[in-house]
Amino acid sequence: MTHTQAWTASGRRVPWHAVPLGTAALLVLVASDAIATLTPAGSVYVLAALLGFLPVAVIVTRLAARHPLERGFGAANWTTLLRGCVTALTAGLIAAPAALSGRPALAWVPTLIAVLGLVLDVADGRLARRGHLETAFGARFDVEVDAWTTLVLAALAVALGAAPAWVLTIGLAHYLFRAAGLLLPALAVPLPPSLRRRILGGLQPLALAALLAPTLPAPTASAIAGTALAALLLSFALDVRWLARPAAPQSRPQP
Repeated sequence: MTHTQAWTASGRRVPWHAVPLGTAALLVLVASDAIATLTPAGSVYVLAALLGFLPVAVIVTRLAARHPLERGFGAANWTTLLRGCVTALTAGLIAAPAALSGRPALAWVPTLIAVLGLVLDVADGRLARRGHLETAFGARFDVEVDAWTTLVLAALAVALGAAPAWVLTIGLAHYLFRAAGLLLPALAVPLPPSLRRRILGGLQPLALAALLAPTLPAPTASAIAGTALAALLLSFALDVRWLARPAAPQSRPQP
C-alpha cells in the first residue's frame, strides 16, 4: 500500500487526502462554533466559515487526482492546509461582521488573522525545502491557497468598508487570468518559477492586511491599494508578454 491510498477498519479503501481534509473541516467547524458562541456572530458565521473552507477542499481533491503523493501529506502541506482553515475563518467574517463588534480591540482581528496567514505561508515553504519535500502537489496547493486567501481578504476589506470595491480586482486577478487561459490556450501554458511572482504573491496579502488595520488613514489605504493593484497588473502583463512569444516558452528564462 502506498501513501496515495488508505484503508478503513472494514478494509474499504478511501482517498489518501480524506484524513487531512476531514481533520481540517472539523477544525473549522469547532473554531467557528466557538467564535459564534463567544461573539454576536451566531450560526451565520459557522455556515459562512464552512463555505469558505469548501474551495480549499475542492483544491485538495482536484490536485490529489493529478499529483498523488508517495511520502504522505507532510508537514508543509499540513501547514498550507492550516492556512486554508484560517482563510475559511476569515471568510466567515464577510457574512457575519458582527463577530468583530462589542470591543474596540476586535477591530484588529482581521489584520492579525491576515498576518498569521502570512507567517504560515512562509513556514510551509521553508518546511518543504528543509525537509526536501517539494512536490508538484505542494507547489500548486500553495499557489491556489494563496489565491483564495487574497480573494477572501480583498472581499473582507470591501465588506468592512476598509477599501473601495475595485480592490476586489486584486483578489480576482488570478482567477481572471485562469479564465483567460480557457479562451486563449497560449495563456494556459504552465509558467516556470519566478522570484518576482513569489514576492508579489506575498506582498498582495500583506497590502490587504494593512488595509484592514482600523487606524490606517484613508489616503494611505488608497495609496497602498493602488500600488498593490498596479504591481499585480504589471506582473500579469509581463507573464502575458512572455507567454505570447513565438518560441517555446519553456525554453526561455522567466523575467
